[in-house]
Amino acid sequence: MAYVFLSFAGLFGTLWLLVHSRNAKRRKRARKVLAIAEIAAITSHKTLLDAFPSLTELITGEEGFPNWRFFCTVGAVGASRYMASGPDIPKKRAIRATRATVQVLGEWDHQGRSAYADLLRFVGRTIEGGSVSTEAAVGAWVMWNVKGAEPTSTQMAAGAALGVMLFHAMAEARG
Repeated sequence: MAYVFLSFAGLFGTLWLLVHSRNAKRRKRARKVLAIAEIAAITSHKTLLDAFPSLTELITGEEGFPNWRFFCTVGAVGASRYMASGPDIPKKRAIRATRATVQVLGEWDHQGRSAYADLLRFVGRTIEGGSVSTEAAVGAWVMWNVKGAEPTSTQMAAGAALGVMLFHAMAEARG
């Protein structure tokens, strides 16, 4: 009887270590995605201003750059998630990766989780009709949140360009 108990305890312990190890790996990957997303957010700032100088006041104002950095980072993390959720990715794997991402975003910023959830809802609603690409929807979400209101047509064009930049940066980082 004691042997059965010890075997069960050993099996349970091994199973716990295996699950914990996999979760730790997912969290490590999620942290790496977040770090790359932060770099993409910072570098997109200058590139977008060069292409759309009219955004200078919006992006570089007193609250502009911190907002820009936050929303672009979340947008880039979202871009990575959309690239990793294709038909060839098992659904359970994508769900576990999303959970790890949400946890890491919550540790990074107290509003990270809610912003990420808002991004996913916004993109889902926006691309539902099929007239807007996922990239453009991510960029529109960033612009809408940085501005705090509906973007102008120029800002929407900049958002579309930004979305493409974020997807491109995250794709290059994936290798």
